[in-house]
Amino acid sequence: MDQLEIIGPNGEVDFYQLNPAKGFTNIGQHPENDVVIVGPGTVPLQAILYHREKPYRLMLVSGQGMVRVGGQLLPTQQAVPVHHLQHIELGHHTLILFEGNTHRPTAEPAHTIPVPAQPAPTPAPAQPATPAPSFATETGLQTGRPVIIPPPVSAPESLPVVAGNPAPPSAARYGLRQPEGRFSAPVVDQEDEVIVTEFLATEASVEVEQTASYQLTVVNGGDLVATFTVRVEGLDDSWVTISPPHVNLYEGNRATVTINITPPRLPSSLAGPHYFALVVTSYNYPGRVSRRGATLNISPFYEFGVGEITPRQQSISWFKRSAHASIDITNKGNSNALFQIDGRDDERGCNFEFQIPGENVKLANLAEFRIPPDQVMSLPMLISPHSRKLVALRKHAYPFTITTTMPEGSQAPRSMLGRLQTAPLIGPLLLLLFALLLMVLIVIIFKPRITTFNVDGSTKKVLLAGQSATLNWKGSPFSRLTIPELGPEPLDSPQGSVTVVPTANASYQLKADNWLSRLNPTWFGTDPRTVSIILTPIPPNIATFGGDKQAVVSGESVLLSWQVDGADTVNLINQADGNPKPLPGNSGSMDTGPLDRETTYYLEASNPYIATPVRSDPFIIKVASPTPTPLPTPAIVSFYANPPAIVAGESTTIEWSVEGTDKVSVLGIGDGLPASQTISQAPLETTNYVLNASNGPSAAKPQSLTVWVTPAPTATPEPDAPQIKFFTADPTSLILLKGATEQVKLSWSVTGEVTNVEVSGPTLNSPITGLDSEGSVTMTVQDSTLFVLTAYNQDKKTSSTVDITVNEPTPTATPAPTSTPPPPTATPIPPASIANFVISSPGSPKVVDQGGSSPRRYQVQENTTVTFGWEVNQAAKVTFVPDDGASSEVDPAGQSNVLVTVPGVGQIRNYRLIAENSEGKRVTASIEVTLIDPPPPDPPHTVTGVEDVSSGQNTISWQWAADPNKDAIEGFRVYRATVPGGSYSVVANEGTLTKDGAKQYVDYVSPTCGKGYYVVAVYKNVSGSNLESAASLNSWYSTPCP
Repeated sequence: MDQLEIIGPNGEVDFYQLNPAKGFTNIGQHPENDVVIVGPGTVPLQAILYHREKPYRLMLVSGQGMVRVGGQLLPTQQAVPVHHLQHIELGHHTLILFEGNTHRPTAEPAHTIPVPAQPAPTPAPAQPATPAPSFATETGLQTGRPVIIPPPVSAPESLPVVAGNPAPPSAARYGLRQPEGRFSAPVVDQEDEVIVTEFLATEASVEVEQTASYQLTVVNGGDLVATFTVRVEGLDDSWVTISPPHVNLYEGNRATVTINITPPRLPSSLAGPHYFALVVTSYNYPGRVSRRGATLNISPFYEFGVGEITPRQQSISWFKRSAHASIDITNKGNSNALFQIDGRDDERGCNFEFQIPGENVKLANLAEFRIPPDQVMSLPMLISPHSRKLVALRKHAYPFTITTTMPEGSQAPRSMLGRLQTAPLIGPLLLLLFALLLMVLIVIIFKPRITTFNVDGSTKKVLLAGQSATLNWKGSPFSRLTIPELGPEPLDSPQGSVTVVPTANASYQLKADNWLSRLNPTWFGTDPRTVSIILTPIPPNIATFGGDKQAVVSGESVLLSWQVDGADTVNLINQADGNPKPLPGNSGSMDTGPLDRETTYYLEASNPYIATPVRSDPFIIKVASPTPTPLPTPAIVSFYANPPAIVAGESTTIEWSVEGTDKVSVLGIGDGLPASQTISQAPLETTNYVLNASNGPSAAKPQSLTVWVTPAPTATPEPDAPQIKFFTADPTSLILLKGATEQVKLSWSVTGEVTNVEVSGPTLNSPITGLDSEGSVTMTVQDSTLFVLTAYNQDKKTSSTVDITVNEPTPTATPAPTSTPPPPTATPIPPASIANFVISSPGSPKVVDQGGSSPRRYQVQENTTVTFGWEVNQAAKVTFVPDDGASSEVDPAGQSNVLVTVPGVGQIRNYRLIAENSEGKRVTASIEVTLIDPPPPDPPHTVTGVEDVSSGQNTISWQWAADPNKDAIEGFRVYRATVPGGSYSVVANEGTLTKDGAKQYVDYVSPTCGKGYYVVAVYKNVSGSNLESAASLNSWYSTPCP
């Protein structure tokens, strides 16, 4: 806010804030002015500063004295602009205008502007006192007071005089101590003839935070120009605002001072009357004072606070009737307020009793009481449940609410939550204890027990074989008793006996259990009881065992006979094999059959009482053999190959001749071969064939033969079949008179490598060859036909067909004369129809029918001969067109066998059946065949081997059987590794180990020990690549190396 800085003759500084609401400021010597300037060269009203809008303007009212603005004299009755920081000189004073917030702090102490010694001015004529304007500014300065601040005023010499009335209820009636410096009774007025005061409205009533205004008129009744100070006694200084607190008055002049009292909203602003005094003094009139008594009535306000319930949660036992708690209530108002408190729980199951201070009895559920202002009451309470549970698994909870209300005010009730838990007489711990006691009782009653278990009165007894014994037992009544040696079924009763006839040493165990022991055998089970029976065995007796002869010639037999006593089982044992042969009884005879070598027989007899059978002495039969005629030693006459060297893929003829034996073996070909034979072989690598010939113990010296194989040159990569993008005819349907012809244009486009493109068809004598990959040709058509476009890439080809339908025009009948009867209507020729066109055989898995109508789709395994079958009705001509385009006329009901083979898996071939009636109208059905690989063959199995350390060879053999539903094989591969730790590699392949050869391989390796072998089958897929089956189901290993 803008302000004026006023500098006095001696340098004293004061500030005056400009009130924009008023809009002007009076400057002069008269104390009623806004800015009072006292000194030489000043007049009562010297100038007026207009500051409602900028720039501010200053106008000189009186021509007396000199006023300068910015060093220039100010003319009379003429407004001159005044700007920021511009100086205004009036007599010996300087005023500086500050615009905005650039002024100095207003908290600096103000000083009285001294008046130089001079003759007292002639007082102005007496005029009625006019109250100075009073308004507040942002900084709290009073703009209606003159800028003269008097020095401090000394305290009055005498204390104020108050009336002797009893103390008002403001503090005393609340039982509170009267604050220091406050009056307890109305103040008696104290008047003075010099300091004259007028005070009409001496009492006011206000609410807290509202302002009560009092008007006090001060009259200078003395003979001096004096400064008067107004103050308030008996109230808190922070409540009081005096405007202005100091006034300067000429003799006989008066001024009005406004006293504003605003009690704060605090409990200290007690409701009721507050007595105070307005005191006026002047340092110009020492010892004089004027005092006026007044009363301020403050209306009550209501506010309170409630603390938490203490304790908020608690639990009481069954033996404790009530729970004790308390709650703090604070009166934050300024009067002795009335409070109501009530308690209730959600179930209405508790009674609440409140102990009000000063009351001899407790109040139930609802209580009223008063609390002085700014006081806290801690209110005790008892919470008593109406009923208690005798038995419960847990404590019962009572959530409750304590609500505090001020009936006299508009304050909302305050509710606090609490929780009371009551324990039952028999709670979970007692219930658990009862359960444990019940469980112990159940265990005592139902736990299985064995009281007695013996055999004829003892725990151990000795018997002779065949004698009997009695087992006696006694158990608890709720036990399930079993003797496992007698069977799994429980015994009939908890007490009894049973007779046993043991056949060997025996132990009998009595077990007791029931549902309780099965729950926990460790805690509730009982140990079994055991008794033993020791049996003295009676072994069987072999009375006789022998034969009718002890020496025979090879091929003869012997009659054996025997006699045994006390045996249940009699067996005959041949020492050669050790297998017992049961004999039909304890006595008898039997023939041995032809014998060819010395044989030893035993007789074994046993019964249930012995663990080891009784064996007879050996009966030895000597067998004499006739001297055999010695066999001749075989001799190898010839063993050669023609030619001895071939290229891989070619074959050679191996021929041999051996005398003195019927069978020979050739390593690399097989075993059990005739003595003389010529055989063709096609090894893929250089192979060594070894001829072995033997005749019993004699054998010819093995001979070896090597066939040298040169690797075949690398095959040229197989070409891909070209692709036909389109093959069309224009037109495809014609209407021609019989015998007439018309041109049809055939167009095509072929992509990929192409060696030849040709067009063929039933009406062409020979195909049209040498056509371009893209082109067209015009054909002459007379009847319905078809054309086949075939594109070749060497031996790979792709075909596509197009049908041409020719129909005769329907003649228009010429009307006959009326007298001539019309000719008979020709019977229409029905069209041909294809009832069925399928692959009839073979079935799955060679051929899989995937459904569809036209085309009908099939998946066919490679190299499978399939049978196409069909049924055609009303057809004069039926044509079967295979994928290669070589069509043939067939019967209306027939079939055709075709070998399906294409270069690659997934390629598609199309087969068509065309049926036409006598009018040449055609219908077509097609079958689409996709080539698939058959399932891979089974792996070899039962891999065995023979290690020949002296010859440095391991002979590997295996077994394998062909499955007609799986792929055919080319041969076998043998893998070998040094074990442990070595990796397997091929040592023989399908070139040597063909599918028709012996399933055997001789591995010449040194050392022969520490070798592992497995075998796989080799087969070709549709693309011609050799693939391997899974590894053989087992491997063979030679002896570990030392």
